[in-house]
Amino acid sequence: MKKFLGKVTDTLYSYVMIQEGDVVVAACSGGPDSMALLYFLVGFSKKINFSLIVAHLNHLLRGEESEADAALVKKFAEKYSLPFFYKESSVKSIAKKKKLSLEEAARGARYQFFDEVMGEVKANKLALGHTQDDQVETFFIRLIRGAGPEGLAGIRYVRQAKGFVIVRPMLDVSKEEILDYIESNAIPYRLDSSNLDYKFLRNRIRLGLIPLLEKDYNTGIRKNVLKVMENLSFYNGFVKNEINRCYEQMVFFKDGKVLVELSEFLALPEYLQQEVVKKVLYVLVDDIKQENIEDVLKLARKLASGKRIELKNDLLVIKEYGKIIFCRESELPSAFKDLLNIPGETEALEGKIFIKSQVLVAETFGKIPVEPIKGDIRKEEKSVFRECFDYGLLKNRSLMVRSREPGERFKSLGFPFHKKVKEIFIDEKFPVSLRNRVPVIADSQGEIVWIVGYQISDMFKITQETKEVLVVDVEVDFS
Repeated sequence: MKKFLGKVTDTLYSYVMIQEGDVVVAACSGGPDSMALLYFLVGFSKKINFSLIVAHLNHLLRGEESEADAALVKKFAEKYSLPFFYKESSVKSIAKKKKLSLEEAARGARYQFFDEVMGEVKANKLALGHTQDDQVETFFIRLIRGAGPEGLAGIRYVRQAKGFVIVRPMLDVSKEEILDYIESNAIPYRLDSSNLDYKFLRNRIRLGLIPLLEKDYNTGIRKNVLKVMENLSFYNGFVKNEINRCYEQMVFFKDGKVLVELSEFLALPEYLQQEVVKKVLYVLVDDIKQENIEDVLKLARKLASGKRIELKNDLLVIKEYGKIIFCRESELPSAFKDLLNIPGETEALEGKIFIKSQVLVAETFGKIPVEPIKGDIRKEEKSVFRECFDYGLLKNRSLMVRSREPGERFKSLGFPFHKKVKEIFIDEKFPVSLRNRVPVIADSQGEIVWIVGYQISDMFKITQETKEVLVVDVEVDFS
């Protein structure tokens, strides 16, 4: 009994699990572990002033047994004047509907119920009765399922959930110590007959695997597993700090997109690469799989730029020159098209593109009256451009500013033939995420006059015969 009290009290204080003024919901199944925890918390609440509430979920799996479990917990709550929350949930129906195992469905139902109770009573702490034995069993379950270092470190003492904190005060206490505490204090409890059912993996590990290992391999297997988990926990703390450092150093957020600096990223050890990608994906989607991480890593390691993959929830991952970009398909710029005011001013792409045009008389045929301005649109920052054209060669003397169109071609200044705009963008290393925003100036027949940030068309250049010069100034702000 003294061991139990000392260990649980030390754990509560060491991890600052419960403080004065907290509202604590204790999850209680009626079994020995949760009843021991509930009894302890009743006494502890008299030392530290906090509110204690009891929550019990009936999984409807064992008929009268389940009803008797609920009755025991309710009676105990009434004895100590504790608020009692009860719910029934058909775990079998959930498992069938969602194609889950009974264990997965039961766990999901419990946490949904806990969320509801926590919200209703405005609780900030959820106390669960996991024990040292649960830790050892969890280690083997996760090992069998191929977990990594973080999973093998086991159940956490304290975990932040949505809107509240989950605490597990009994993780340092063995089943033997719990039963001794229960017997010493005559605490009522019930045994769950399904804990003997070998169809559940945890039961097979608890009743079969661990006793076998203790008998035939190492009587101290439990102690050794706990030591391994402790070491993994220390290791994970170090790795987590390194992951956070790498993440802060090479991951940036811009206009709803997440950008990763590729050169620094590829210089990381492979494990850190995986963890940085995982951290990025968790920012963007709720549920990720190892294959999603591997797909992103394959993309990052490809030599070619301009490649992309699609993940769940409309998420795109694009490899561009020196960057990996994570964004939503819906966040990529859509097509735009506006008539240019000549002379005058025009705004396009929600004000990100500003164009001013004027018509000048050529003082000397073949001489450009103003100097062109060549910016670099690929930097995705504020840039200014200026070009001059033979106004008399424009069809209907009107122009459009628009985004590129599929399959169109362009005859650049000094080139004898047309070339696909797509190929120009690739050759000139225009980022994929930028290509739909690059302003294309075209005449009323669709012939491209100027790809802003690249070249003007050879067809509309100033010549000895030019009489009127169209001067177009473009200011682009993609910062």
